[in-house]
Amino acid sequence: MANAMLNEKLELFKQQLLADKKKTAVLGMLLLVLIVVVLKTFVASGDPDAVVAGLPPAVAAPPAPITPIAAPPTGAATGPIVCPSAGNPVAPRESLPEDEPLKVVRVADLPRTLERDLFVPEQWSRYESHRGAHAGSGGGATSQPAPSAFWTALVGGMKDYHAIRQREAGEITQELSTLILQSTMTGPQPLAYISGRLVHEGSEINGFVVMRITDRRVLVRKYGQTRTLTMQ
Repeated sequence: MANAMLNEKLELFKQQLLADKKKTAVLGMLLLVLIVVVLKTFVASGDPDAVVAGLPPAVAAPPAPITPIAAPPTGAATGPIVCPSAGNPVAPRESLPEDEPLKVVRVADLPRTLERDLFVPEQWSRYESHRGAHAGSGGGATSQPAPSAFWTALVGGMKDYHAIRQREAGEITQELSTLILQSTMTGPQPLAYISGRLVHEGSEINGFVVMRITDRRVLVRKYGQTRTLTMQ
């Protein structure tokens, strides 16, 4: 019974394959690919030596560089040898040739006190003595140092500037008295009627620049000085 059913299904499958040859070819190709993949998988997993052989070779790390330690010199120094002079302990030292033997200096006979102060040069003492003699000959009178030309010019310039500002202030006061504020109009564009002329902020009249217009008051400027013109 089972064999008959199996044979019947196989016959039906064969008929379907023969009926569609393109599908049969595609199924055959897929089956071959599956078989190849399965075989490669089994071969790779069953031979671990081949897997290890396929890995890239390991490269050993380079050894750390070893710096040689320089040995201390055992011989005598080859540079010039200097020694102080017996006559003057503070005199500059002179270099000796290599073949000349070292000189032994006896320190027992050297003086224990210095003949001069090393920290006070002779030029300074001469300057002090000359300064004292000059002060004594002057009879005790001290002369005042003359002012420098810079400060003299600075003071003179300040005096001239102050005089110019005072003269300009007088001129502004005199010229401002000739202007008469007749009316003002405030708003988005404020206007003023001064000595028969209609002006706005930024206008110039008789050398005065109108800075600001408010109710019954106008702010004007000339020579950098600001004045207020009011309505009578």
